[in-house]
Parts: sequence; C-alpha cells; structure tokens
Amino acid sequence: MSLTYEELGAIFRVCVYVMNADGGITPEEVVPFRKFIYRFEGFTREEVNEVMRIGQQEVSDQRALQLITAFDDETKVEVANLLAEVAVINGEYSAKEEELLNAMVEACGLPQPVIEGQGEDQIPPLFIVVKTNGKVNLCVADSNEWSDVEAAVAPAIGAERLEVVRFTTRLKQLTYDLGLVRSHLVFLMDRNAALKEDARDNMTGTVLYGTGYEIMGNIAFCLETDEGYNVVGIESMKKAMEIFDAINDAVSGMLTLEE
Repeated sequence: MSLTYEELGAIFRVCVYVMNADGGITPEEVVPFRKFIYRFEGFTREEVNEVMRIGQQEVSDQRALQLITAFDDETKVEVANLLAEVAVINGEYSAKEEELLNAMVEACGLPQPVIEGQGEDQIPPLFIVVKTNGKVNLCVADSNEWSDVEAAVAPAIGAERLEVVRFTTRLKQLTYDLGLVRSHLVFLMDRNAALKEDARDNMTGTVLYGTGYEIMGNIAFCLETDEGYNVVGIESMKKAMEIFDAINDAVSGMLTLEE
C-alpha cells in the first residue's frame, strides 16, 4: 500500500469526523491514525503532522471522498478498520460514534469494519498462555474480578500464586506499538516457579523482561489498567490476535498456537 500525502490527508479528514463525535478531539483519538501512518517506512513526526495539516486545511470533504472511494479493496479495508479503531479508542462506543462511523463507511464506499470489543468481536476476558516450550493456548476467565482471574490463570500456568510483570522496556515498547490506551501489556507468572525442581526457563518471558534475569515457568499475557492497576483479560478477539502477533514478532517468531 503506497499513498500520497494528499491521500493520507484525506483519510485523516474522515477520521476527524469520527473523532469529533463526542464534541472534541483528544490526543488519544489521534493515536490510531499515527499508528496507521507510521507503518509506512521513513515517516517522521514532522511529516505526520504535515499530513494531518493537509487533511484539515487543504483537502475538501468532496476531494477526500473522491480519493478514498478510488482506493483498491485492500486499502479500503485498512481505512474502514482505522475508522472503527478511532471510534472505540476512548473505551466507549456511543450511539453518535456509531452513527458517524456508519455515515463515513457509506459515503466512502468502505466495507463494514470489525468493531473492536463489540458484537461478534466481543469475547470473555481472555489470557494468552505461553508455555516454556513456546506453545501458546488461550485461557478465559468468568470476569475481570481478581478472584476469577486467579481461578482461571493460576491452574492454566501451573501456579499457586500469581505475580504481575509490568513496565519492562520491552513491554512498554509493545504497549506503544499496539497503540494501547488507558491500559498496558503485562504478563502473569508463577511467583514460586524458580523454587520448583522441574522449573524451566520461559524464553519469551526472559526476552520481554529484558535484563538477563530468567523468567521460569509458564506465563500468561493480558492487560492492566493505567488507572487503578487492575489486571484484566483481553475482551476483543481482534485485539487478542494483534497482541499475539506483536509478542511473536518480538521473540523472532518462536511461538506456535496449540491445536
């Protein structure tokens, strides 16, 4: 996908309509567009700002619609999913946001996007379990209450007590790369794993801990809220797959999903 500054500006212009659904634009609502555009190699912060300026000041509504409706099918899917991500980035999906999103999708001739955490994409709190052998499976909790999280995750990783690993350099980078807002990526580990005779190094945990200290035993990836530090499962299948792919990329593709 190769787009001109004007085409990228057109995309930003329609994003702005969705951002304004709640009466104004917040910095977090711009995050999905910045993440989208940084996928193109070589873009600097200054160039991204210039694209947004072009979208707001030089591309008319009519021109934006003309450019976007001419995109190929693959690009249209990307734009539709970007608009959907903008709509839910603040953790809510209001009737006004739904109305504006649908209007933009129809006006631009876009396919219906996947709405993160809504409809068919909504799932019970999910935890990505990574075993010491690199095999991955999924574990689901009844709710995000800590008692339910412990009841689901502790047996899934073979732990009696759970410990949260957060804010390592590698985990913070993944949080940024994923564009997480109001939450950050963490993993849960067995607090007593190193004391067990059969304990094995978890290469994924060790790499993402990043200080040379070995993480022992199976681990489970999930989210933690920025406010209150509440451990929560992933409640969007789309987001779960994005997180799995990001973790796998960070460890050079050593993970495989169990059948």
